[in-house]
Amino acid sequence: MREEFQYFEDYQVGQEGLTPGRTIGEVDLVNFASIVGDYEPIHLDRHFATTTMPYGERISHGWLVISLVPGMISYRFPQIVARDVPEAFFRGIDINYRNGLVLGDTIKVAWRVSEKMDDPNNDGFGLVKTNFQVLNQEKKLIDDGVFSIIARKKSSKDAKLRLKPKIPWDIKTLLSDPDPERIYCLEDFVEGQGQRIGGRTITEADVVNFAGLTGDLNRLYVDAEFAKNGTFGERVAPGMLIASITSGLWVRDGFFIQAKKPPEERAGHVSDGCEFLYPVKIGDTVWFQWKVGYTRVSKSKPDRGIFRVDRQVLNQKNEVVQEGYTLYMVGTRATMIGEKGR
Repeated sequence: MREEFQYFEDYQVGQEGLTPGRTIGEVDLVNFASIVGDYEPIHLDRHFATTTMPYGERISHGWLVISLVPGMISYRFPQIVARDVPEAFFRGIDINYRNGLVLGDTIKVAWRVSEKMDDPNNDGFGLVKTNFQVLNQEKKLIDDGVFSIIARKKSSKDAKLRLKPKIPWDIKTLLSDPDPERIYCLEDFVEGQGQRIGGRTITEADVVNFAGLTGDLNRLYVDAEFAKNGTFGERVAPGMLIASITSGLWVRDGFFIQAKKPPEERAGHVSDGCEFLYPVKIGDTVWFQWKVGYTRVSKSKPDRGIFRVDRQVLNQKNEVVQEGYTLYMVGTRATMIGEKGR
């Protein structure tokens, strides 16, 4: 452990670094899919992928790339992602998807500490925000974003981290299975509509396999003796693992994903964000619910618009342990008018 980075005061705005590289192989995609349950053909079906645009080959899961960010940074700069720092916690992450990552690409993560502030929810603690960029071997931007950690202050050495779950939403309008004969456009989704999806029990195998795949070997996740004397009294699951597993549940059962939509060239996965509110422990069962946050037609391109999905992850006690959002680009009814005119 690097004592000089043990406390909030030791993080310096402007501190930056670049990770070693990692080449993404077929085994990464298969192992990630088997852990989180996202078996979409664009990631796993080589022959199908050759028929898709714009890459014409398999691309990585977005959540795989983002899950590698804390793991790759922790290899040389563990304190930046709160690895093995007493009373510290990886709080959340926001991601923008810029380009797809294809098999054989090599990525590096460039990071820079961008902001420090008091934690409004924990006396004696502060928040440290770090910007990051995922770059391939040609220095092409794949993803970028910001993550935050909670760290204890030197002036409050006896302070204890206290995390609190939230209360789940009461979704008034629940969506059932989509009509397989219908094409759903942006206008067909109404703010407040939603769905409840579950569940999955988190096992030791999930935690160990995910930590090994991503390189995020925080002792809070993998060292029972260290964790026993830590903040939560036992090992907990990486927040990125839970977010990735719920993305797998979303792909498997999500109304929006299962619904037939306008042509893919007018659609896309734009960004994700996730806040880790409360630890998920080995043996906990998670499920999640989502609702339409808002929809907005593009002013410059009226054949498409932004669709925001708001998400909550709950445990078996009905406590909200994570909250987040996803932004998609979705075709509007104007898309279908255009298609008929071709």
